[in-house]
Amino acid sequence: MLSTWAFAQTTLPNGNFENWTSIPYREPTGYETSNREVYRQQLPFNCERSTDAYHGSYAVKLTTVGNATDTMFGYIVNTQAEGDPNTWHGGAPVSGTPTALRGYYKSDIKAGDTAWIIMAFSKNGQNIGTYLHKLTGQQTTYTLFTLSLQPALSQTPDSVMLAAVSSNAMEENGIAGSMLLLDSVSLVGIAAQPAALNGDFESWADNLAEELLGWYTDDSRQITSIRTTDAYKGNYAVVLGTNLEDHDGIMRLRGNRISTGYYPRDCNPCDQMGGYPFSSNLDTVCFWYKYTAKSGSQGQAWVNLKKNGTNMFGNNVYLTNSPNWQYAEIVVMPPQTPDTLVFEAQTLRWDDSLLMYDGATLIIDEVQLKSQPLHTGLLRATAVNGWNIYPNPVRETLTLEIPSGHTQSIRVKLINTMGQTVLEQAASESAIRMEVRSLKRGIYLYAIEEAGDLIQTGKVILE
Repeated sequence: MLSTWAFAQTTLPNGNFENWTSIPYREPTGYETSNREVYRQQLPFNCERSTDAYHGSYAVKLTTVGNATDTMFGYIVNTQAEGDPNTWHGGAPVSGTPTALRGYYKSDIKAGDTAWIIMAFSKNGQNIGTYLHKLTGQQTTYTLFTLSLQPALSQTPDSVMLAAVSSNAMEENGIAGSMLLLDSVSLVGIAAQPAALNGDFESWADNLAEELLGWYTDDSRQITSIRTTDAYKGNYAVVLGTNLEDHDGIMRLRGNRISTGYYPRDCNPCDQMGGYPFSSNLDTVCFWYKYTAKSGSQGQAWVNLKKNGTNMFGNNVYLTNSPNWQYAEIVVMPPQTPDTLVFEAQTLRWDDSLLMYDGATLIIDEVQLKSQPLHTGLLRATAVNGWNIYPNPVRETLTLEIPSGHTQSIRVKLINTMGQTVLEQAASESAIRMEVRSLKRGIYLYAIEEAGDLIQTGKVILE
């Protein structure tokens, strides 16, 4: 296990995304494997490179693993596969019309369990034939298997999918300990094997499972890399994409998410857990981001405050297209003192989780509270001697006296508890007077800017 550590922070730990745990693993080139799922479920990697090979240096070993709550079969598949195998299409390009698949295997399939080999052929993006072969029992020496294509393919395919699984995936059932060792897989009846099929399992890719310390993803642990060196400050930032998923037969995009809180597994509905101690009635969460959307979607970041485990305040900001780093902030002004803060960021708004949106990428860095600034990021807005804003509380007119030498490019904003700027005024003389009698009574945040830089914030009460 490889770990990197930087300095800590009290309320939003690792907000600069410098601290990660990295675990190395391998996958056969050209294949998606069960390693991505078992890692998220805190189970051992179960697609492994084995030197117990029939031919060459390596074979692929698939094992069904489990613990007290989860069981996960080992699998490989050479392209993304969803749903009924009879609808699978894509995979490795193929020339000619195969008549069979052959290969060699060892096995230790537990009683009552079944391993499977699956082949799916397609042409012009449409499935033209799916074939399955069942393997059971124990084979201690390499044994030949042949999967005949019966009925024969009615036309010449242009691509082929190969999948293998250590347990009965057809019934989504498996027995821990079932094992399948596979090597020298090839198509029969064609002149040349598809190079992309990697059927001898000699080519492997070295990967890292990266875990962002102090944060949660949708699956608690993240195996596809969310660490990027495209950082606003420091060495690393977080990059989030989108996933296309089947929801009750409807394909929808889901935005990837990071959060300092989490929802317990197999709990629906339930209260969000986690978060970090927070007991202020006025603060601002700020961060930097890049956002690239193909079809008009927006990202989203929000803050939830809790007290005694119950949500008591929420505020959010939407993130729009920006190829360059942009600053964003969320005002935190709860009606009573909280005890916990949760920050979350997501690639898509919930309303944008539709097929009509064609993906998005969010990069985020330097998440911090203004009251607890990061060393690598934004500096806290500090008071400048001579500023005076009065009266407070105010009923009709709020006045800001501008110190000598600060008469140019001064602006004052009033921000409500939803993070919305409700009033903004620029300086034209040595004082700014803001008429507030038409605003809703309550607590507001004032922000003083000079030449676009935030130099002071505070709370003002409208009564």
